Amino acid sequence: MTAYNTAINSKENYKAAIDKIKAANIYVIGRIVVFNDPHYAKDNPSDCISGMEWPSAFSRNAWEYNVELAKNAIKDMGFNEIQFDYVR
Repeated sequence: MTAYNTAINSKENYKAAIDKIKAANIYVIGRIVVFNDPHYAKDNPSDCISGMEWPSAFSRNAWEYNVELAKNAIKDMGFNEIQFDYVR
């Protein structure tokens, strides 16, 4: 929730920008920062490494959050692909 409340633009503005880029025949790749996420940490401190803003790599909740975020980015926003940063 913190991520949505602190976003620079609305979901509609982001979607319009993606639609414009795709209309120019550009393949749109989104990036999700998986383990350095202060917004997730603020909302879910028990899923994070103690005293840090890093969700634990062992947190199933963090895994599911990022997968759902990616699915929504593709379905609702129109990204062609999502890359999970910090996952190698």
